[in-house]
Amino acid sequence: MKIFDMKSLKLTLAITLLTGNLSFGQESNPELKALIQKSFNYFPRLKELSQQVEISTFREDVTRGGYRPVVSASATYSYLNPVSIINIPTGPNTIQEIQTQPYGNQNANIAVNQLLYDFGRAKHSLEKSKYDILIAQDNLELNKATLASQVAATYFSILYLEQSIVVQDSVIQYFNQYKKLIDNKIKRGDALEFDALTAQSNIDQAGNRKVDLQNQLQRQYNLLAYSTGESQTSLGNNTPLDFPLGTILEDSLMAIARQNNKELSASKKRILYQEEDLALNRRNFMPTLNLNAAAGFKNGYQPDIAQTRFNYLIGAGLSIPIYNGNRSRNQVKIAESTLLSTKFAANNAEAGVKRDMDQALADIQASTDRLKNIESQISQASRALELAKSRFKNGTITYVELLNSQTNLQQAFLFKLQYEYQMTLAKVELARLMGITYW
Repeated sequence: MKIFDMKSLKLTLAITLLTGNLSFGQESNPELKALIQKSFNYFPRLKELSQQVEISTFREDVTRGGYRPVVSASATYSYLNPVSIINIPTGPNTIQEIQTQPYGNQNANIAVNQLLYDFGRAKHSLEKSKYDILIAQDNLELNKATLASQVAATYFSILYLEQSIVVQDSVIQYFNQYKKLIDNKIKRGDALEFDALTAQSNIDQAGNRKVDLQNQLQRQYNLLAYSTGESQTSLGNNTPLDFPLGTILEDSLMAIARQNNKELSASKKRILYQEEDLALNRRNFMPTLNLNAAAGFKNGYQPDIAQTRFNYLIGAGLSIPIYNGNRSRNQVKIAESTLLSTKFAANNAEAGVKRDMDQALADIQASTDRLKNIESQISQASRALELAKSRFKNGTITYVELLNSQTNLQQAFLFKLQYEYQMTLAKVELARLMGITYW
């Protein structure tokens, strides 16, 4: 049972379906798009996968060679001694020697071997090669999507931390102002030294929290440099902490994912690849028919065995497999099991995408509800702080009570940033799962 109805989710997804591919505009955030493109151009893993696509293309060319003739040229010379000599009597006292083979044997020719029919072996090998290219391309796109998601998550982490530091700076500024006010009250005898010590302690604690935030921010900048190959100093000036999506029904989300998610696409192609592999292994029980032809020059022909003469041959050969120790039969069993395993893996991948998508939707819904509540808390905390400031100036409450009011407002602002950040990450993850292209 679901905690909430996914179909009632109130997010308006601005998604455009184009030629079977989702494209998602980030015109409002060109900075993020530029960072993702830098990571694509730099990240070594993508370069490695690009080479894998090229290798798969070369393999397809090699497989296509199965349709083409094999042409070879050879030239040999061999000296043979002794050779066969036939003695033929030609008279009462005469014998004629006939040499059947020359001492020096010469042979030069060009040979052609062409596959005429192999009952589909070459065809299925070529189909395997084509799917191998498509799988390599999907793996490249999948890694691009994963890298883009990582860069986006890092980028929004930087925005979140920078905005949190801004809030923390305002808190420190506020504490310093009231520390001066307390110092003046102590001089007039209207406050205790304890209040001044408490105020200084709050300033120090707020300063330490800022240092922690700055340390986390530097880590995110380091991670971004690792992904893009370039060091950044500042990002996202006045950029809202948001990744624009909107709401569509849960069923539509999964349908889009099946069409555009590269992990699911690669899983389908692996099944087709294994089906071709199974069909190819079953063809190993079939014969192959080849055409053989050769033409060249050699000696050894009677009556003048030393003379080099033109010669040629043409013929066909049929190779029929009879027994090979059950290797072909076992290869078929392996291919059948591998195909079944690949189908299970595809089902598992789809179930994983569905699970992660449901979790991302749940995170978005939870963040949406939290943001609605936090707005009310911010309004109440702001009003409470204004009242506390007035009462503190009139001496009706202590600094500690004023501090509690300020802390409540600070926490509310930080919680709002945190919920916006969590929603943004959930939207980035949902975009990745759906196969949305936003770079």
